[in-house]
Amino acid sequence: METARAVFNAVKAEYADLNSRMLDNPIPQIDLELGFDAQAELVFPVVATLQGDELCLSVGGGFFGEWFPCSDPGVVERFRSCLLSVLSGSIRLVESAQEGQVFKAWLEECSSGFWRPTATWSKLRWPSLRKPAVRVQRNRPSSLGSGPELDRALVADLRDDAGDAQVFVDACAAIHQEANKTDLPWLKSLLQDNCALVREAVAAPIANLEGLPALRELLVAYQRGLDENHDHDGFSAVLIDMVSGDSGEAKRHLEILAADSDERVQENAR
Repeated sequence: METARAVFNAVKAEYADLNSRMLDNPIPQIDLELGFDAQAELVFPVVATLQGDELCLSVGGGFFGEWFPCSDPGVVERFRSCLLSVLSGSIRLVESAQEGQVFKAWLEECSSGFWRPTATWSKLRWPSLRKPAVRVQRNRPSSLGSGPELDRALVADLRDDAGDAQVFVDACAAIHQEANKTDLPWLKSLLQDNCALVREAVAAPIANLEGLPALRELLVAYQRGLDENHDHDGFSAVLIDMVSGDSGEAKRHLEILAADSDERVQENAR
């Protein structure tokens, strides 16, 4: 009990800006509960409980996980890390539902730019020919004041294959709106990414932040997409906007690039 209370108190203190509750024996089978309701800074409810020798975590409308025995320091640390990661946004919630009822939910952790499952909950359901609805939710670190650096997990959202298209749309919007010049080295490194969608998504913020000096790197990434048979309509629009915004300066850059050592850069510059 005291170990769980220490963990819950530490988490509660770390997220003191969130409204939370700490309850002893809220119902007979629960010894201790730390709960966070959904609120402006938290997109889903999160409830941590101690039930006998089990540390339990409920996230959103479906996920439920158990870590035991709580007498094992390693188990306690894994539970604490998971709880903090859910609150911080480095772990997200994915739910599959049929007719509005969640039948499977899992937590995914961002690792090396991809989302990887870390814990799963499911229940039996009647077979159906209908494709389940998938919903992805994540508490954005920026909403809790994590600092000036752009949320690096956004690149995992760009590569997302969970089935919720809104994740990609929201990630593009967040990068475009929140990136600043300190993020340029990271954004420009993504022009080398193997995913064409990632390269296209970072083109506009790079163009906005650096302008024409970034034109060559953007043209190289653009040509790579064409070589891979991507239409790149959005990327094309970014490049057109760049060279039409300041015609005199753009002409000078294009003339330099028309004599570039890379024939593909020459062709696109012309």
